[in-house]
Amino acid sequence: MLSGNKSNQGGAVYISSSSSRQSTFINVTMTGNEAANLGGAVTITDDTILNVENTIIYNNKDSSGTN
Repeated sequence: MLSGNKSNQGGAVYISSSSSRQSTFINVTMTGNEAANLGGAVTITDDTILNVENTIIYNNKDSSGTN
């Protein structure tokens, strides 16, 4: 579980193509995370692929107020 984290971008996770071209979340819960700019729970840049399976992303927020 990733909960209660804060950062500028991607409250819980920040993924860029320089670190990984493809990432996978399996059986992950992300809740109550905050980003000062973009991506309350997750920020993905460039052409990175994110595979998500059996994952809950709920009640996260960024400066725009989106989840």
